[in-house]
Amino acid sequence: MLKQHYRRFLAAHPNELHFTAHSHHYWPDVTRDAMLRCWDDAARLVDDKWSKLHGELMPRLQRRIATLLGSATPSNSASRRTPTNCWCGCCPVCRSTDRYGS
Repeated sequence: MLKQHYRRFLAAHPNELHFTAHSHHYWPDVTRDAMLRCWDDAARLVDDKWSKLHGELMPRLQRRIATLLGSATPSNSASRRTPTNCWCGCCPVCRSTDRYGS
């Protein structure tokens, strides 16, 4: 059922049964494409990559999660900047707002 999503890892280990959890588990193929897109965005956007993350990608993720949860408040459905998870202070989003997410 899920094998089709793990072709690269399965091809690299054709005769193994793998039961390890955490970071040692097989990654779905889509994660490779996502990493390459991330790398390409970083190269193309350089310092503006944070605006894309906070201004475009995070709100889209929040809307998707809110829809799945049936929530009317997307901003509560995924990580927000707080004292513990926004530490950079270097991206335009962090510089333009209160570091503590208020």
